[in-house]
Amino acid sequence: MKKRVTVFSNDPKRPQLMLTVAGKVDVFADIQPQRIILRGNSGAVMRQELVVTPRAGYPFKLTDVSAKNGVNIRYEFREQETPEGKSYVIVVENTKTSPGKYYDTLLLSTDSKLKPKIPIHVYGTIAAGAKEKKTQP
Repeated sequence: MKKRVTVFSNDPKRPQLMLTVAGKVDVFADIQPQRIILRGNSGAVMRQELVVTPRAGYPFKLTDVSAKNGVNIRYEFREQETPEGKSYVIVVENTKTSPGKYYDTLLLSTDSKLKPKIPIHVYGTIAAGAKEKKTQP
């Protein structure tokens, strides 16, 4: 990773200073997809699976899944065996019946001291179904 930052100061000789920060970032887990997007018409089933696979250098167990709000979604998780080892499948389903947008965050709890919580953003966009659409005169 490499990022550049401009620092402003009140020093007349150096009013601006460009800093570069660089470092190696290790990946803790493979997460596919990175976020949950539930989009469709009201009344339709909207569901998405998220797969979390711990990296070999950072083994962990997923112990629980919770949501900050949990009002418009239902979720469950299960462990599965793969040729690479264990992974976790989290299934997220929309429960909102009225048109509109919502946002939530799933918190994946792990037994790792390095990363005890993994946040997953959830975005929902529910459109009016065929019966709910207003007709134009």
